[in-house]
Amino acid sequence: MQNCFPTLFPNGEGGFNPLSISEGKNEVRVHEPKLAEYRAHLMKWHDRRFVIHRNFKFFCMNLIHRRQIDGLVRRVSDVGSTNGADGDAGEPSPMKSPNKDLASAMKIVESLKPYFRVVRGSGLYWANVRDDLMSMIGIRLLPTRWPTFTLTLSAADTIWPDFFRACNPELSLEQCRHLPAKDRRRMLNENPDIAARFFRYRFQPFFDNILCGSEKPLGEIADFFWRVEFQQRGSPHIHALLWIKDAPDVLELSQTDEGRRSLAQFVDNSISVLSKSISDLERCSCPTCSSSRDAKIDVLALRPPASESEEWLCDVSRLVQRVQQHICFAEAGCRKKTMNADLVSLKHLSRKQQ
Repeated sequence: MQNCFPTLFPNGEGGFNPLSISEGKNEVRVHEPKLAEYRAHLMKWHDRRFVIHRNFKFFCMNLIHRRQIDGLVRRVSDVGSTNGADGDAGEPSPMKSPNKDLASAMKIVESLKPYFRVVRGSGLYWANVRDDLMSMIGIRLLPTRWPTFTLTLSAADTIWPDFFRACNPELSLEQCRHLPAKDRRRMLNENPDIAARFFRYRFQPFFDNILCGSEKPLGEIADFFWRVEFQQRGSPHIHALLWIKDAPDVLELSQTDEGRRSLAQFVDNSISVLSKSISDLERCSCPTCSSSRDAKIDVLALRPPASESEEWLCDVSRLVQRVQQHICFAEAGCRKKTMNADLVSLKHLSRKQQ
């Protein structure tokens, strides 16, 4: 590792494998960390040279996965050789045909599938997660068989003044609110780990204290599922499914007019929209276009609510217009791409369950 990244280890010390006396130095360590612990420690190094390096993070991740896979393959090979020795004892070993070799190889691949499910990021890992999610949909043990709400949360990381202050403590909060768009993008590119942690620390209290808090704006959450994804520009977002206790069954109530009215009433009680006319507010350009937002961040500095005063309503409206509405101008060069997705029909699942 030291030889691969001489700029990160200028003295040749501090690598995962300590130097020995034969190499000219003797590194003594009280604790021998695992590779994952070692990588996590370097990602929090004080001068941040490891985390801002373009290739070091991916090198460590690749090395961790390779060692994990090597251990799994070695374990399966040992089990296979033991079984083969027991089963072929006392029998001649005729020359195997190509068909038998192919069948043996396929058998080994099938035996590897349960082991590879623990390798994060692999296809079998996400296939296992998908199977767990599909087992939750339509199950009769939950208070409601089908997920009630689909929730998507995106990171407004380009307008977080406290994030930019964490990246550069020398800046004041007021200076962070007036940073140019170019400086904001540069800080995001140089500090992806801080941005990911900020998103995590914001999402978890929101889920625990607001969605699952005493008020329960969407109702009592009986079960949930979410997955964190990263957009093309690197910002994280979460797709979540929420099962609400005592929620109406959409498939049953949608068959009658009275049921559809009750569904509409349920949605009106759970989802609301608060926004002033966009013509009265500052229009912001599309964040995905070449002409990014140059407006000040201080539109998010909300005043304390005072009986839903006009100032507070205006601040909330500006917040909604800024982070929850996508305004795209054709002349700015924003191109919408058509995405092909596999849609799961609830009616198809209901027939399958029956």
